[in-house]
Amino acid sequence: MSAANITQYLASKDSTKYGKLYPFTSTSYTNFMQHMDAMYTLINPGWLGEPSLSDYKSKILSYATSKSVALTGVTKDNSGDRDVYATFVKAGLNLDTPVACLNMQLFGYRYGPHWMTISKYFRDSVDNRWIAVSTWGERESVNFDTWQYSTSQYGGGMEYFK
Repeated sequence: MSAANITQYLASKDSTKYGKLYPFTSTSYTNFMQHMDAMYTLINPGWLGEPSLSDYKSKILSYATSKSVALTGVTKDNSGDRDVYATFVKAGLNLDTPVACLNMQLFGYRYGPHWMTISKYFRDSVDNRWIAVSTWGERESVNFDTWQYSTSQYGGGMEYFK
């Protein structure tokens, strides 16, 4: 779950500022699963998961507030071209924070509908682009243009937290 990934990552990168977001000292399977279960209960996804950018953001911010952590969410809806999307992803990653992305395409796309966590952006010399994502407990390399098309055409968007 992207909310668990992001809160754990923030806690590990700056324990003074974000440490209370992840209540364990290690990322053992048992600890992370307990954290993931807590985040799942908080987000309380329905049969389509959590399909609302604003609800996802408000639930994570509410969790942070309950832990006495000051957190701000930055949202990008599903409008814009590939460069708008790339700029948003790079802005989050340049702050050393993963970017949560919501895909809403119901059919014909392996990664929809659900949230994934973007941890890396790649662009080669001939303008091919990819993102590295955490999804379903695995790290995957996803074609950026295919992902951006799916998100822009079928709904979704992105969030990062700082």
